[in-house]
Amino acid sequence: MESTLLLEIENLKKTIEKSTCLNKEYLTLEEAAFFLGISKSALYKKKAMGDINFYQPGGKMIYFKKSELIQWIEKGKLQSVVEVLNESSNYSKS
Repeated sequence: MESTLLLEIENLKKTIEKSTCLNKEYLTLEEAAFFLGISKSALYKKKAMGDINFYQPGGKMIYFKKSELIQWIEKGKLQSVVEVLNESSNYSKS
């Protein structure tokens, strides 16, 4: 019974965190990691390698612009088989 209640509390906490992230333009490191579904250490690595833009006003807290995180996600789009076939068909016609 107690473990079920703890699980429900944890799920509610995650729901609240998600809704908070959706309404903000700039996210903290913790929020950005949650938004991307990756660990904070993975996000730190991506930041350090220059893969993801970040902001550090005053040299303290790290922030990420949500629209730039979305752009980063979209850069990783892989083409479907249909898109590859269409592209190759268009190329061979040229």
